[in-house]
Amino acid sequence: MESNTCFWHARYQQQAKWTIATRRYLFEKIGIHPHERILEVGCGSGAVLETLAGDGFRHLSGVDKDLTPLIAAQTSFMP
Repeated sequence: MESNTCFWHARYQQQAKWTIATRRYLFEKIGIHPHERILEVGCGSGAVLETLAGDGFRHLSGVDKDLTPLIAAQTSFMP
């Protein structure tokens, strides 16, 4: 991963942590559970998918139009 991609991934990880409580609340309210499949559109480097994996989600997929962070996500994150 090039250094600029590493910088942004770290930044996205930080932002993903800020929204964990909100995401958990919304998932509970709409009934999304860890056994369900999740598709994140615009996943970037996969920072939100990492937090979901930490919450026990295992059926995770992500798509993004920008190939560079997507390659970084594929090589650095295995749910």
